[in-house]
Amino acid sequence: MKILILCGGTSSEKEVSIWSAENVYQSLVNTEYQVEMVDIARLTPYELCQKILCNNFDVVFPVLHGKPGEDGSIQGFLDTIGVKYIGSGVFSCAITMDKYRFKLVCKSLGFPQPDFVAIRSKDDVDLVFDFLKLKGFPLVVKPNSQGSSVGVSIVGSKDELESALESAFNYDPIVLVEEFIRGKEITCGIIGNREPIALPLVEILPKTKFFDYESKYNPLLCDEIVPARLKESLKNRLQELAISSYKAFDCRSFGRVDMFVDSYENIYLSEINTIPGLTANSLFTKEVKAAGYTFPEIVKLLVKQALED
Repeated sequence: MKILILCGGTSSEKEVSIWSAENVYQSLVNTEYQVEMVDIARLTPYELCQKILCNNFDVVFPVLHGKPGEDGSIQGFLDTIGVKYIGSGVFSCAITMDKYRFKLVCKSLGFPQPDFVAIRSKDDVDLVFDFLKLKGFPLVVKPNSQGSSVGVSIVGSKDELESALESAFNYDPIVLVEEFIRGKEITCGIIGNREPIALPLVEILPKTKFFDYESKYNPLLCDEIVPARLKESLKNRLQELAISSYKAFDCRSFGRVDMFVDSYENIYLSEINTIPGLTANSLFTKEVKAAGYTFPEIVKLLVKQALED
């Protein structure tokens, strides 16, 4: 069987994508599979199509973060040329990458989430100030379609708010301003298609102001406790929300659901990552280990599921 790993690209998360892809590659290279890794930034769409079809790859593994790999673009391309791939489909990737639309759907489905306001330009700042009157500082400012906390700020004053909005608009034409949830940040890895299972929860304790890009990929800047230090009833509620939201957005193969828990044990759904980080230090990788699997075992399982689905 021939497997092609796609990585890199042009997004702000391309380096993380390459680190993740190398970890996946090392898990497959000395197995019964023939595996190759390619940076999609080095090929035109036509060249990529030729490479996949002319070399008869059986499965493609998009290990891509941000656009175009995590927003449904690559998935639509692979659907068009009729090639099986690991991970969620076009709809799941597109809607979960678009934080604003994701939140609107969550609201309609009754999934609890932090209150927010979306703005499309700096001229909409009055909406933010109205929201501020209701929620107060601190607030979370984030671009609509970035991952790894790129462009995200926690603001505690009006002076910080202006620079945070400017930073977020550098990444996306839509910016979200959310209420800040005081409590624990919890993430839950999911594996499976029609009957997904939840991996052990991770409790995230950043040593920086919040779980930003640097603390996500520098183990010295964050403590990640697996399994999370929570009572069983709360763990069960978190895992149930993770699975129900994963299924509601028609995710498949694997993913990671990020949540918050406040001091009253209220749970808030933050986002779903359809292609979570797969580096040796990534949250998903740590959850796999805590569940008693090796990383190569999970990668092989994902390949098997892609062929069966």
